[in-house]
Amino acid sequence: MEYRVSNSDFYQYKHLQPDQIRLLRFLETDSGLSGELKEFPLGSNESPPYKALSYVWALDGNVATSKQSISIGDKELPVLDSLQPFFEILRIKGCLVDNTWWWIDSISVDQRDNQEKSEQVQLMQSIYQHADETIVWLGAQSDDSNDAMDHISLLYTQRIEMTLEKDELASIVHSNWTKLRDLLLRPWWTRMWTVQEYAVSNNVSLWCGEKVIRRTQIEEAFMVVENYGTKDQHNSDAFLNGWHRRRIRQWHQMALQSSFSSSLSLVALALYFSNNGAIDKRDRLYALRGLATDSDLLEVDYTLSTDQTYFNFAKSLITRCHSLDIICASHIFHSATHSELPSWVPDWGMQKSLTIVPLMACQSASRLISNFRPLKSLKSEESMVAYTASGEAQPVIHFNNKSLVVRGKIIDSVDGLAGTENLGLCQATSHPTLTQEINTKPLEYFRSICSCLVLGRGDRYLQKDMPKRFITDFWTLCFKTITKDDAMVDDSFKNWLMRNMPLEINGSTLSSILTNLLENDGLNGSTEQLEYSALSANSFMGRFYDTVIRMSRRLMVGESGIVGMAPDAAQKGDTVCVLYGCSVPVVLRKVVGKEYYVFIGECFLEGFMSGEAIRNPRFLEHSFSIS
Repeated sequence: MEYRVSNSDFYQYKHLQPDQIRLLRFLETDSGLSGELKEFPLGSNESPPYKALSYVWALDGNVATSKQSISIGDKELPVLDSLQPFFEILRIKGCLVDNTWWWIDSISVDQRDNQEKSEQVQLMQSIYQHADETIVWLGAQSDDSNDAMDHISLLYTQRIEMTLEKDELASIVHSNWTKLRDLLLRPWWTRMWTVQEYAVSNNVSLWCGEKVIRRTQIEEAFMVVENYGTKDQHNSDAFLNGWHRRRIRQWHQMALQSSFSSSLSLVALALYFSNNGAIDKRDRLYALRGLATDSDLLEVDYTLSTDQTYFNFAKSLITRCHSLDIICASHIFHSATHSELPSWVPDWGMQKSLTIVPLMACQSASRLISNFRPLKSLKSEESMVAYTASGEAQPVIHFNNKSLVVRGKIIDSVDGLAGTENLGLCQATSHPTLTQEINTKPLEYFRSICSCLVLGRGDRYLQKDMPKRFITDFWTLCFKTITKDDAMVDDSFKNWLMRNMPLEINGSTLSSILTNLLENDGLNGSTEQLEYSALSANSFMGRFYDTVIRMSRRLMVGESGIVGMAPDAAQKGDTVCVLYGCSVPVVLRKVVGKEYYVFIGECFLEGFMSGEAIRNPRFLEHSFSIS
């Protein structure tokens, strides 16, 4: 956005020292908006108390415009149109010209000076932490915004007093949900920069028109919705926009404690807020850097292109952390057709709506990526399990221009793939070559398929092994579906099962496996505790839904008979391998007529998630050049 003009009538910024910030104070004037800009050392006694503003640059969320200006001395400084309603509210409240100093990024930072921008971004966390107050400007009043703000205050009061019954609280949540939803869908809740500004500030108030609430009030209101709202409300973008900010603020507060052993990795943050946008695509990472405990992996440099920023970050993480797990993010953020990024570098410029754990590489045991699970679950982390597909094998890595050259072992090739709502079934056609290593009993097949469908884990955060009851639950859902006693069975499961009955697995179709079990009385076990809901996170049905629907994984059969879960972009003939330094197996595709591969995505391989391939001499080592 070009609005800093080299013209004698326009304000020219003075140079900032690396430890300085520039503050704005509004001045009394007879005509128009006038102010004073002054430089101060950040965090020193020479710096006056100031307020920081958190807002969106663009009124429509996409294009920032500046039609008006503020007078600084005898010069004019263009001001974003999105700020004008806020300045008007300050004037109405009588606090526009009250000697308050303000830090407002589009005014306080010279947006045409890339060096200054780079330096100020690295100070952003400290700027908001040192502010006396951070004001979140949600925007001007609308027809129902006052009711929504009052509803938040009511939910806060009920959360504190707890004098009502559960049904009464649920009724209150529902009564003004539409208005609250509209407030939580305002652009501020979907912009990447506002995540850090909300989380690191010590004192936050949220303004909408003339109405004001405290951060404590809205966070307690979120708890009431979480405890007494409906599943649809819990899974709405409106609720999650606020809930995720609350969760990250809690994690940030914990990270400030010396005893905190987990991490807020930049990759995990970028995944968690993948549906948040930024006008400058580089800010998809830069905006979260101040929250990350591994911020040193990313250098802030606005002279670099977006592609170069993403490439440098991926290369830095691989080189300094001796891990290839970051390439798994390319499973989701695969480079756009117009991008020059290689396939192994995540294209963070893409906005996605993701589940809280979108990748196996985001397992709780990972210190490199991980996920933002409830803090109460951190107490049980000593007993959590981990995917360690490459075992103790040390990564062998070098870079050839933009190609990533690594070593690992080829395990299999994709032969068959389950069908999805949008992709047809790809039938397996090869004859198994590892029959001596595969138990061909139908029950063993069934158990393996069950494990694949939940990625071998019993919980959404991938902390615990799959419990044995999942096998019985899987069978019960299959039995009810094929015998048409399926009124309680979720449509997502019924559709998946019936669509994939013809899939051949080592010479037997899924249908024949189920028929064999049915003829032999199936599996014994109680169904009293069977959870039918796809939203029950730690049930078989919930894990199936996370894996097949939310994560878009397809049941895969290898040429040798190995079963697993492949990315939806996988194709027949793709190479399945374990790369040294990667915690999970991956799918690569050999480019026809070339000596290099492209990265397709991570995958689950039954029986190969704990270093088994590394210890087995049957699988030979290979070098892979990934472009």
